[in-house]
Amino acid sequence: LLIIFFQFNLYKLNHIVNFPDKLRTFIYAGDKEFFTGNFKSYSKLIEYYKKISSEHECIQIFTDETALPFLLKKKSCTKFYIMNLIKTNKSQNNFINELKLNKPKIILYKSEKFDFGNTSALTIIDDYIRANYVFHSKLDFWTFFKIKK
Repeated sequence: LLIIFFQFNLYKLNHIVNFPDKLRTFIYAGDKEFFTGNFKSYSKLIEYYKKISSEHECIQIFTDETALPFLLKKKSCTKFYIMNLIKTNKSQNNFINELKLNKPKIILYKSEKFDFGNTSALTIIDDYIRANYVFHSKLDFWTFFKIKK
């Protein structure tokens, strides 16, 4: 029993000793190091979105990919980037007002990869986007719209 007890504690002690190094590695890891398994396709999305928005100061998403502004190192064109939080008509109208004000050139409109169904209830915003934006391109699981000229 004593052998098992000491062996268990020494194992935990090893984790404590290595913690600072593991934490440092985690903090300074590059963004792409987190894209493994099913998330590898996000590297392609980020490179593509970076390319098509290179001349724009901000990006706008209408999907559940809330990490994209961070990963692209760009601000969101509106204060709304978590679609689940804007289900009320008032919030949707505020979103539209910010779209009108900032006029994002390209919107990530649809995702088939990471979709919680939050945008299906946002009919006011969807109607506005469809009236003022047109299809731009499709990359794998993602559809982009561009502003009408």
